[in-house]
Amino acid sequence: MTRVPPKRRISKLLNQPNILVQIMGVLSSLTAKAQSEFVDTLAEVASRMEELLSGQIRRVERSHDVAWKGVRHRPIAFVDGGMASLEDLGSEPLAVRVGTYVVIPGESGDGREVFGFAQQMVAELFEQGSGDSLFEDFSENAPKLRDAARMTLERAGALGLAHERPDLAYMFVHGSLVDPVAPYWGGPDSTAGVPAFSIAALQRMGISIAKVEEVVGKRQGNECQHLVSIQRYLVNSLFRLPFPVTGIVERASPSRIVTAAILDELEIGKSIANKEARQLKELMRDYRISDTILFGCLLEEGQYIVARRIDKNAVSKSPDVWKTVLAAFDQPWTTYVRPTEEVLPFRVETTLVGTDPSYAELMRLVVHMSRLLPRYGFPVGLDIVDRHAKIPAWMSRQIRRELSAGLLRIAMESKDPRQLQIIRNRLLMQKRDIFFRPGTDW
Repeated sequence: MTRVPPKRRISKLLNQPNILVQIMGVLSSLTAKAQSEFVDTLAEVASRMEELLSGQIRRVERSHDVAWKGVRHRPIAFVDGGMASLEDLGSEPLAVRVGTYVVIPGESGDGREVFGFAQQMVAELFEQGSGDSLFEDFSENAPKLRDAARMTLERAGALGLAHERPDLAYMFVHGSLVDPVAPYWGGPDSTAGVPAFSIAALQRMGISIAKVEEVVGKRQGNECQHLVSIQRYLVNSLFRLPFPVTGIVERASPSRIVTAAILDELEIGKSIANKEARQLKELMRDYRISDTILFGCLLEEGQYIVARRIDKNAVSKSPDVWKTVLAAFDQPWTTYVRPTEEVLPFRVETTLVGTDPSYAELMRLVVHMSRLLPRYGFPVGLDIVDRHAKIPAWMSRQIRRELSAGLLRIAMESKDPRQLQIIRNRLLMQKRDIFFRPGTDW
């Protein structure tokens, strides 16, 4: 089959409204000169990368009969997390649940689909003097605490489901399979990172410190309770399951990690000069060309790039205290796949070795699951579990009411009038309250 030149594929991309919106978001961050040069620069980079990747683009032939016959009567699991909206209570509360959806293609009856929750937690991120809070110490960086809690609960939920269902053929998780965790350290005296999880929180997640130590070894103080150690244990466990676990990154991001890894690999293999590799990386950075946009110009319907291991926790950029742990992190086999012409490609990270003969079967399944809904372009099982795990507004309101009542009860039991007044004022304030508006003295 004759391949369409990159410039022509770029023109097709710009004629797709949903794709054009994403590209316009990139263009808005560029200077006027860079905007006028964007298409030509993108075509230049895409053309050169297509030459460099000669023989590394695979195609999944569209055949639903073949695809579904290969997984008939084999259970497939999907895992995703949902968080409640609790902004009205400040930054401390957290409510997360991890939903699971298991389906057996070709089956009928009540046992064909099973919905469940692998993890459910409502807790304070940090609460002075409480053994029930998620973290042992205080941190001002609440968003980072929430991210750390979410990624830990989601992976612990996936591992819990795997132990319950050893008969699974495949497991898919919504988002990255492996996340960079070094930025969450920050040092023992820094507010840039996150503190260690509490023992009680880890027990509620089904995580044993003894098992963590088997993977990361003995660490100083409470380092085995830290996110870096916990994620190392969870990722290690997922990579050693008897079936592949695959992370699907749906949302287009500015990441260029896959292209950078390809260029580094080509440079080491002497397929490209150091100077040219550096120039291509600089062009992609200066013109905000992400992996998603680049591979959107390279891949046609049903195509994917040959998978390669991507180091998400580079030792060279990590703190000394964690170098030995991060060096041992499993590296997911990563690719980009484009299931239809109407969508940009998305990233696929998996525990399955890219050179394994069954890798092509996995990609066939991913492509065909992504074609089940018109113009959706993403494995439909993850959309189902996402809706299942999502915490609706009525439930968030109920959680807020219960947490508010608990907060007020604690204040009343303290018999401290000042503390009671502060909490009453905080609970009565609304987002658009006058107390949150700029004063005239600003």
